[in-house]
Amino acid sequence: MRILKMLEEGKITAEEAAELLKAMEENEKEVTLNTPTKRFRWMKIKVYDTVNNRLKVNLSIPYSLVALGLKIGGKFMPSEIANQGINLEEIFKALESGETGKIVDVYDEEDGEHVEITLE
Repeated sequence: MRILKMLEEGKITAEEAAELLKAMEENEKEVTLNTPTKRFRWMKIKVYDTVNNRLKVNLSIPYSLVALGLKIGGKFMPSEIANQGINLEEIFKALESGETGKIVDVYDEEDGEHVEITLE
């Protein structure tokens, strides 16, 4: 929560937030070694530049933060996302039910971007 708050306030960049989350993941992996029944879940977001054929964004977010983000982000969802047929409530339900795999695959020809969101 503190990382999201710092990101929201502009105290850290998205890259710094990702590094902090990764450090938390490594710490939690050590903790989960003692509790083998817990399965750590991720939402992975990748944005490709289709013009230059390169990866622009590669972000892994722990499920616990995704659930919070979906609740907060759903209130401010841009109309462009809704117009692409992306339903945040469906994504949340997929996470809750334990589904895995690609859940969003969007091409924006105007901006030359390809966005993929997967659950792991």
